Amino acid sequence: MSETLSSVTNIKLAEISKQRAMFENTKADLLKKVAAEPKLREKAAILLEGVKKLIAAGEIKANPSMSIANIEKYLSQARYDLSVSRKLLQHWQAKLENELTSLKFEYACLCGHLVEECLSVSPPSLKAPFKSDFGFETLAETDMLDQRMKWEALAFASFPTDTAALQAYLTRLFMLSPVIAKAHLTLR
Repeated sequence: MSETLSSVTNIKLAEISKQRAMFENTKADLLKKVAAEPKLREKAAILLEGVKKLIAAGEIKANPSMSIANIEKYLSQARYDLSVSRKLLQHWQAKLENELTSLKFEYACLCGHLVEECLSVSPPSLKAPFKSDFGFETLAETDMLDQRMKWEALAFASFPTDTAALQAYLTRLFMLSPVIAKAHLTLR
């Protein structure tokens, strides 16, 4: 089973590597075009078109906090309206460049490598318990068993509760004001 999972993981990682390489090439080409353009509005327009193409191709997900339609309208307005500031154009350019992150691929690779690491380590339950030459258990196993017994004693033993003291505390707590007392009685 682990060999099959390892094989599938390796195939998926190879495919993710190909997708990441294609995405990085597309991103590099797009950023070269942006760097070559002298006008800030045109830089943002090139980035916008590139992001739209990548979203349509499924390379990146559309960010719900960023409205591409609004940016298109503002860039269209910036052609004719001088009140659209340079700072605002730089802000849109930065937002669009942030959409070009390759975190999706990095997380996928990380997950794949973690699966491979888990598969490469043999499960401790399949190993034979270590015994010394004298037949004694190892200290770690004894310690683990003692901790489990202590936890079970705490988790499953009933805890003595002073119900009278608890009732007195709750009465004091909920009878501080008439409004709280009425709400408490309604709740009961």
